Amino acid sequence: PSQRAAASASASSPQRPARGARGSGGASSIKTQVPRSAWEHRVVWEAGCRSLLDALRQQDGSLWFENPVDEERDRAPGYYSVIEQPVCFSDIQARLQAHRYPTYHDVVADIRLVFENAQRYNRGPNATVHAISVRLRGVFEGTLMPGLLYRLRAYQARASSRAHKSVDLEPSVQSMIASVLA
Repeated sequence: PSQRAAASASASSPQRPARGARGSGGASSIKTQVPRSAWEHRVVWEAGCRSLLDALRQQDGSLWFENPVDEERDRAPGYYSVIEQPVCFSDIQARLQAHRYPTYHDVVADIRLVFENAQRYNRGPNATVHAISVRLRGVFEGTLMPGLLYRLRAYQARASSRAHKSVDLEPSVQSMIASVLA
């Protein structure tokens, strides 16, 4: 890799190029800058959300929520006329892998929407899918979500303690980084 690419990927660099920015071939090879701390924070919350989703998928009855509802196969007539925003675990996983969620709050909102949709369509506590969704939401809210929040707080505490450490770079390295980021 060129010195520019090496400098921008350096661990001591305060900023990183946006995903896909390197080698874009345009007049400006770096479209936007992402602060290292924001990039690291995103990596942490995305990994936490993937773990949370994997844990939900391991629960008994989670297969009901794995794939989009097929009205015929799943014997759910009129599902898409009742449910305005259908979502399932595989949709959430695909969006996470494509980095389409701006924050972990959006992932959590979609997971909650999975359960809300199931309860809205499968009315009544005697409906099997309704009962499973209530139980899984309890696991999500009572165990998995607090675990995610704990991990995020721990990361933030570590990041803030690292933020107070300064990094002294040689002037030549500083100018190289400045030219890459300009």
